[in-house]
Order: sequence, then structure tokens, then C-alpha cells
Amino acid sequence: MYVPEHFSEKNINEIKKLIDNYPLATLFTSGINGFSANHLPFLIDFNANGTQTILGHIARNNQLFKENKNGDEVLVVYKGEDAYISPNWYPTKQTTHQVVPTWNYQAVHFYGKLELIEDPKFLLGIVGRLTKKHEKKISTPKKQLFFHLYFMQLFSADATIFSKKI
Repeated sequence: MYVPEHFSEKNINEIKKLIDNYPLATLFTSGINGFSANHLPFLIDFNANGTQTILGHIARNNQLFKENKNGDEVLVVYKGEDAYISPNWYPTKQTTHQVVPTWNYQAVHFYGKLELIEDPKFLLGIVGRLTKKHEKKISTPKKQLFFHLYFMQLFSADATIFSKKI
């Protein structure tokens, strides 16, 4: 993503706020059958060492699970607000006529490597955290939740590089 320095967000709290306000991200992968994009909610742990751990789950029937393997590169994109910027809004348009239209947007990109995790307890914890985050309480009976876990695959990606434009 092209990010001019004056648009690069350095305040981690602003980045977290964008993710909280727009929690559905797009996970891009390149598997054995080419590119794939999945729209998923994630948990992101911002680690003390500056890396981020992105956690989520998918259905085992999802092509991502079938076509990708541990270590595959992934891109997770969060998109916030966006708007068209008309050249007519620039005061210099009347004098120089050297302005162009543009598009302002908020986005955060995380680059990492996929890790498929086969730990049912960890999966239950991630599903519980996601449920709590988005429902503010777990309202699904545990028996029903355990039934659904059989059909889920937990994964994570440790992101070492991320770019942001807010």
C-alpha cells in the first residue's frame, strides 16, 4: 500500500480504534489454486516486541483450509472510512489548475505467515474471546459451541510488518 509519510498513522491507539470500529477484515492468501479472499473477524494481540498476532477461525470446509499450509504468506486488511476528494475543493484550483482528484481512506495492512493450529482448547478460547468481544457476553450454550468447534479450524498469523494509512 502506498502511504505518503504525512498520512502514515504512528499512534497505535488510533490503529486499534480503527480495528475496533471496523472489525471485519479481509484475509488474502495464495494457495494451490491461486488467490483467495475471505472476510473474517479477527483478534489481534499487539505484542510488546512490536509484532502482532492475528487470530481467527474458519470452517474446515473453507477453501483456505484445503488449499493453504503452515508458513504460507497472508495479508490481512482492515478498511475504515473513505471518501472521494474533488479537485474543486482545493483553493489553488482557481489559480493554478494543477490539482487532481484523489481518494482519502483509512486502512491497516498486516503481513504475516499462516499457522494452522490443532488445539481444541485454544480454539475454544479464541471463539470465546471473539464471541465476548462482539456480543459482550457469551450467549451460546457451551454444548452447542462444542458441536460447532468440530467444524472449525483455528489459525494465526504472526505479522512482523504492517502498514497503515489513516
